[in-house]
Amino acid sequence: MRENRRRMRLLLDTNVVIALEDVSSPVTAIAADLARLAQKHSVVLMIHEASRDDFERDSVEERRFASVAKAGKYPAIDQPPAPDEAFLARAGKISDDNDRVDTDLLYAIERDCADALVTEDRRLHKRANRLGLGARTYYVEQAVDLLTALFEPRSMLPPTVEDVPLHSLHLDDPLFDTLRGAYTGESDFDAWFKRKSREGRWAWVIRTNDKLDAICIYNLEEPETSRSFKLCTFKVSENSRGRHLGELLLKTAFATCDKSGCSNAFVEIFPEQDFLIDFLGEFGFVEDGLKPGSTTERVYRKRFRPPPPPSGSALEYHIAWAPAFDSGPDVGKFFVPVQPQFHSNLFPEAPTVPPDPSQLALDVTSAYTSSVVGNGIRKAYLSNSPTTKLRAGDLLLFYRSHDTHAITTLAVVEDTLRSTDASAIGAFVGKRTVYDFKEIEAKAAKSALAILFRQVIHLPKPLPLTEWQRHGGSAYQSITEVSDDQFARVMEWGNADPS
Repeated sequence: MRENRRRMRLLLDTNVVIALEDVSSPVTAIAADLARLAQKHSVVLMIHEASRDDFERDSVEERRFASVAKAGKYPAIDQPPAPDEAFLARAGKISDDNDRVDTDLLYAIERDCADALVTEDRRLHKRANRLGLGARTYYVEQAVDLLTALFEPRSMLPPTVEDVPLHSLHLDDPLFDTLRGAYTGESDFDAWFKRKSREGRWAWVIRTNDKLDAICIYNLEEPETSRSFKLCTFKVSENSRGRHLGELLLKTAFATCDKSGCSNAFVEIFPEQDFLIDFLGEFGFVEDGLKPGSTTERVYRKRFRPPPPPSGSALEYHIAWAPAFDSGPDVGKFFVPVQPQFHSNLFPEAPTVPPDPSQLALDVTSAYTSSVVGNGIRKAYLSNSPTTKLRAGDLLLFYRSHDTHAITTLAVVEDTLRSTDASAIGAFVGKRTVYDFKEIEAKAAKSALAILFRQVIHLPKPLPLTEWQRHGGSAYQSITEVSDDQFARVMEWGNADPS
């Protein structure tokens, strides 16, 4: 570990500065957590001169003076670079001062003036994704999770998703209080819940000490044309932020849809539920018109009957049609060796083969506990591999070394970063990392390759090393590209079908 490490820097949008300084902001409480964690762990919260100019344009003089004074509490980027023509062309339409400020902020991130951007502006998040900067752009809540994961990591046993009848749940659970606000009156939610209980509706729940951490009430509908899976209620409690429980519920839903032969899953969402809309959009849900009989509530639908892979982006194809994936000849396939402790944290539910008897005395798994990242679909892996071949959409075959010696899991690459800068790596992988900051520093000291990926499937039958060797493979010590034929053999053995 390097003693004089560079401090992590988070660039704040104007809406976050307001949240930090204005008690009337709806995200002030979460922003206070961000400020506390930043101060505790010497993380720099900074602003851009464009944001200060944004405050200066306020036509209300008293508010303008107050805002400028608040912004003055935060250091500004020294001599921020102006976006060049190539970046502006990529950034999309710039029609007003707000768009110009957004572009200045994102260019500062691209040029590494700060490690990450924190903003509550949904449009700015969408622009960041178009520019390939989505991994370094955070909502306030996500920034809190980032600093918690890096500097105050929590380990715990993998949560259990229970499938229970609604009538077994109690309406006085605190999680239901937050759901009542989405209805026109408190009694409306209670009446709906009781009615669905009498109809025999079921739900997936995750709970701790009999208190709900997350819930997904569901219903399998069978219209004339296809089977549809409705996610009636989808909610994670505020106390369970950062545990990736929403992704865990989606993993359960997608697996159920796959086994049930559903053509699609859908959810009905009010337009003000920006965070949920963005979250579901990350997993292939797209807007599909208004809910029948409503003038505001909209349907977001994910389909599961994919067309043949197109010649375009393999990553976009997977996001739209997951768990389907493109394994065509233009898609790279890679063997990724993972030590047991990191494999357990990344893939706590992965099936295993009986371990090599010669390794039993090592007892390599007895001390491992699971990271909350294992709950999710989107994850990160760090390696000191020298490979430069990985591209978005490529396929990863994760191999558990040292004990079970088997290929267990298939994943799709989202993005990569090679760096010796621990803070830059931390900001890049922070939404989904199983590594704390000290572990990231150790990797960065030797030039780290950070890989963002999406878990696709655990092989129902993990491929043992002996079988892998029969097809020309080896227990490679580093990330290694494999042939299309070797990949096909793994899928055939594991009974994993790309379509």
